[in-house]
Amino acid sequence: MLVESISRTESACFSNQQIQLAENQTDLSNFLNRPFSVENFQGQINEKKGQYTHLQREVLTKGLKVQYEDVKPHEKVAQALHQLSLENTFTVTTGHQLSLLTGPLYFIYKILHVIKQCEELKVIYPTYNFVPVFWMASEDHDFEEIKATAVFNQALSWEAKDMGAVGRFSTVGLQEIVGELKNMFSNHPNATIFSVLEAYQGPTYGVAFFRFIHELFADFGLVILDGDNAIFKEAFIPIIEKELEEQFSFQAVQETSMELNKRGLKTQVNPREINLFYLSPNKRERIIKHDDHTFSVGSISFSKGDLLNRLKENPQDFSPNVILRPVYQEFILPNVCYVGGVGELNYWLQLKGVFEKAKVVFPLIQVRSSMFYLDSALVDKIDGLGLLWKDFFKEKNQIVKGFIAEQGESTFDFSRLDTHFNELKILISTVSADNDTQLSTAIGADWSKMESLLETIKNKKWRADKQKHEKAIKQIEQIKERLFPKGIMQERSMNFFQICPDGNVSEKLQVIYPAIDPFNTNIQLLIERK
Repeated sequence: MLVESISRTESACFSNQQIQLAENQTDLSNFLNRPFSVENFQGQINEKKGQYTHLQREVLTKGLKVQYEDVKPHEKVAQALHQLSLENTFTVTTGHQLSLLTGPLYFIYKILHVIKQCEELKVIYPTYNFVPVFWMASEDHDFEEIKATAVFNQALSWEAKDMGAVGRFSTVGLQEIVGELKNMFSNHPNATIFSVLEAYQGPTYGVAFFRFIHELFADFGLVILDGDNAIFKEAFIPIIEKELEEQFSFQAVQETSMELNKRGLKTQVNPREINLFYLSPNKRERIIKHDDHTFSVGSISFSKGDLLNRLKENPQDFSPNVILRPVYQEFILPNVCYVGGVGELNYWLQLKGVFEKAKVVFPLIQVRSSMFYLDSALVDKIDGLGLLWKDFFKEKNQIVKGFIAEQGESTFDFSRLDTHFNELKILISTVSADNDTQLSTAIGADWSKMESLLETIKNKKWRADKQKHEKAIKQIEQIKERLFPKGIMQERSMNFFQICPDGNVSEKLQVIYPAIDPFNTNIQLLIERK
């Protein structure tokens, strides 16, 4: 496997703000605890060590013990779970909503990123342990966004009837999806995908997804944490109470968002007055505060006292939204760095004030690795055209023009003709320089016809050139679509199983893993050759 790279700037795939988040956070320091750097991990560790209590670590290990009681942890995971009970252990975390199967490729890349980063941090800071954590956002309720995927151009869709938090969904109908996927790999009966899919089951989707991801990353020591956990929620009660009583997060985000906007930076999320949901069977509803100091959830009203009593009796029914979920995560974990996509980290920039009011340490934040996977068939097509992979980061028409220009009968260069045409235009304009309005109008109209005629000639010549290379141009379009499906980066749409045609998913992870470079901000290209 050959690994090449391209800078985010050169790729033209990211905005200036996104590049700044990935490559140089110094100018964003007002919105961060510390800009991301290898050196700043030591300061982050020291601060987290001083704030994260022995009681919080006990809560963490107790909650994880419950989550893993029905799953036999693999050796490296068991070791990581033990390390989390030790005072010199810290975490690097990424998170994601519960997608169908693995969702898009970047889901895999960012998990491998935190695993590799922990490995490299151990070398740099040998007196500490670093555990990679995947935080399951199982309370997310946007099922429409994640219910479908496609593998080998075959659409897979789970038509669940439940509503509310996706992690609490029944798994009725899920095995039909698993069966369809198994059929795609029926010619490879000994492939590792089958053991991974066998784990993809349980009484709720949260449990099934937990087991599935645990089996997929069996050999990497990844710890998976489901935030929908009564033990964790009970520990978080003081901050939920603070939100219900003071609505502290709303004002903090508003102030930070205004400061970001003053600097011309985009904001990602808008806060609610109360940034909590209430969970009940098939529902995840906003908690709304009214002017008379009562609260409502759907059609039900509560006094503040009633709501606080419910919190103490059933903390698992209270769910942080996008504003408070990061605070909840960092409260539970001895975390020093959060790894996410550029859009995700944009909203973290709005949250420093929320963390300060909650008295929780704001972590280092880092943009995840971005990658393209070029299988051998795709590489052969690019080589056959005499093009380079870098060419496909250009606009499609630019690629085609460049290709035709490189052929023996290169396309006619109109630049000299354009130069003479413009010189002629200047010369003719002197004819009407005597302020004869009628003549000037007539000449202008004739000149427009000549410009139009020249454009017609150019288009005819361009179509003729394209027609000579119709087959090659079709291949160019197919390659471009493979790397940028519907105009977006491959990693944001292609499913992981798509790049595992032999079904050996565990082996494919081992191929990708060495290419992950967690302290390199460039886009990596994994180039497979026969």
